[in-house]
Amino acid sequence: LKRPETSSEKSGIDLKQLNHMVQDSLRDPQLDEDENEEVDESEYLSELMSLTKDSNNEIDKKTKEPEKSNASNLNKEIVELLENRLKLYKQGLNEAVEVNDTSRTRRSSKVLIARL
Repeated sequence: LKRPETSSEKSGIDLKQLNHMVQDSLRDPQLDEDENEEVDESEYLSELMSLTKDSNNEIDKKTKEPEKSNASNLNKEIVELLENRLKLYKQGLNEAVEVNDTSRTRRSSKVLIARL
């Protein structure tokens, strides 16, 4: 009887080579010489702070103006929405009165009184 071939035998990769490749892939990479040297991070930190300070100032200037216009636009939209709903309630009340639906008239009038 012939023994079945393993996957490594089918692919033609030697088991020792495969183990060596796995071990290589699991090793930590060698650090560059620059990474081993001690670095004075205060210079980098001060540069970063100056860059972020400048960019934060620019962002603040850009966002403050639209906030004002966004708030006024939002207020206008809310007022329009409320006026539209009030109009619809009044239409509903008028229709209820026309068809002589007393319960619907009563509910609609309560809603209108509560809204005003």
